[in-house]
Parts: sequence; structure tokens; C-alpha cells
Amino acid sequence: MWCAKCFIPSTLNPCDIAIPEDFIGATIRELGNQKRFMQARPGDHLCTYFQCPNCQSQNIRGKDLLPDTNVADACFECLCIRAQLDAFWARTKDMVKNHLSGAKIMANLGQHNGMMQAIMLEMRLMEPGKKENSTLQFGTVRKLCVTTTVLWEASPARGADIVMSAGNLKGRYIATLCPSERRWYETFSTGISARMGDIVHQDRAYTLAIMLAIVGMFEEQFQAQGYEMTICDMEAVMLFIASCMGGFCGYETVWTDLGALQYDVHFSEEKDDYCAVIWPVTGRFKNEKGSWNHYMIPIAGVTRSGVRVFEWTQRVIKRLEFIG
Repeated sequence: MWCAKCFIPSTLNPCDIAIPEDFIGATIRELGNQKRFMQARPGDHLCTYFQCPNCQSQNIRGKDLLPDTNVADACFECLCIRAQLDAFWARTKDMVKNHLSGAKIMANLGQHNGMMQAIMLEMRLMEPGKKENSTLQFGTVRKLCVTTTVLWEASPARGADIVMSAGNLKGRYIATLCPSERRWYETFSTGISARMGDIVHQDRAYTLAIMLAIVGMFEEQFQAQGYEMTICDMEAVMLFIASCMGGFCGYETVWTDLGALQYDVHFSEEKDDYCAVIWPVTGRFKNEKGSWNHYMIPIAGVTRSGVRVFEWTQRVIKRLEFIG
């Protein structure tokens, strides 16, 4: 019986877990991630191929585990659990949670070229949506295919991998019998997308005119109020400028390391160099495989359109220094 809360490291666990640090070396405690690599999550066994340590001992050593009476067995169990937890935590918490929700409607996996997944998708499209007299959106339902693939890859039905490698990670190809990866399902997916009118809405950026109008509005406010301008308004204009000029998503902007930003501004002032702001962010970016890292994003001090990024950064840092 699978129990996520019970799947924890052995007391013999020899491995350390690195704690993220900011630019100056201070440790960062991540809210909601205190149990990273220390405990499994509900759904981990559905997203990652899993066998208990005793089964792994049968596969590798041809014998059952007796960890209470045999030191070698206890060490094997410890290392097996550690390796499995490392594999589990390769996926983010939200990704596991979303796949677990999709798995609740899954039927048995089988050899049917994806017809079962196609029928399930068609049925999901008829379920009521959040709004009255509406059904689930196609963009939401189509994620069912991803969950099907993940479940297949973690199931015994997958079998052994057949890998063709060109000597590096990018040149690696893995053959699969997953139904949702078959040619028939690809044809079905293309057809239902055309029938449902699946429309992709690209991110709609601010036009240059709107950008300048918003910054100009804040500039007028600062000229009238100076550093009496509320900290909320100061933060709003800085969030707006950094998001647009740095190419950040909204939530990425708040990962700014203010201590490192303050240091960079003061260093530039000492060198009398205002050509750019080196914007420091620290966090886990999806495209970086979830690894915690630090990034320095250069932004022009004054843009071609006339937005004074460095000057606004100076103002915000000074305002923050006023309030300590």
C-alpha cells in the first residue's frame, strides 16, 4: 500500500540537502517546500516509475530485505529510498498535483493506439465548466494527454526503454509504445483541435505608447510628491518597469534580490556609470529544471524610448532605505 507520508529517508541517510542562498550567501527558506527530498508527495508514484526497496532488492540482489537484522540490507534500503526520493523531486509540486487530479478519471492502460484516451477526452469535453451553461475548455481538457503519457511512463506496461543516443542529451531519442504518442492519436488530436477551434492567445504586451503613458503618469506623481510618494506606488512603477524591460513574468519580478540590487546601484554611482542596471533575481525557473540559481539581467539605464530605468531604480532603492 502506497503512503506518501511514510516514504521518508532512513535514519542512516548519508546525503545532505543543499539549502538555497541569495547573492550574499544568506539562506532562503522556501514556503511550502520545507519537505523537499525528505518526504514523498501524493501522486509521486504515478508520475515516476516506482518499486518499493524490497522489490528493488529482488531485482538487483535476488533476495528480500531484512533491514532490522542485516546491516547490508539496511544500507541498501537507505540508498534505495534516497535515490527514489531524488527521482520523485525532479518534478515540481504543482506538476505532481495536476497529474494526480487527472489520474483520478483514468482507466486501465492497454494496447489500443490511443482510442481509450480519445474517448476519455471526448467525455471530458462534455462536463460542465465553471461558468453557467458552459463546458470544460478544450485547452484544459487536452492536458489529459500529458497525464496519460506520464502515467504510462511510470507503469510496468512501459517495459524497458529503447534509447538511441548521439553522445549527448540533446541527441537522445527514446522509443515508446505509449498510446497517446501513437500516430492514430496524433491524427485524432489534430482533428479535434480543428473541430473545437483551439485558439492560442499569445501574451499581449503593452504597446510603446501605453508604456510611456504609464511611466509618464508615475513621473508626474514623483515630481509633485518627491520621496513622499507612497511606497506602494514606488513599488508599482518599479514592478512595471522591471517586468517590461527585463522580460519577466509577474511572479519572477518579485524574486528580485533587493540587497544585490542596492549593491549594484551604489557601485554604479561610485563608478559614475549609469549606462545599465544589472537586475538580480534568484529562484527556481522551470526552464532550468527546477534548480535554484542566481541570474543577472542587464537592462539599459535609459531606453531608446526614453524610459529612465536607472533613475527609477535609484529612487526606489533610496525610498526603501528611508524606511529601513
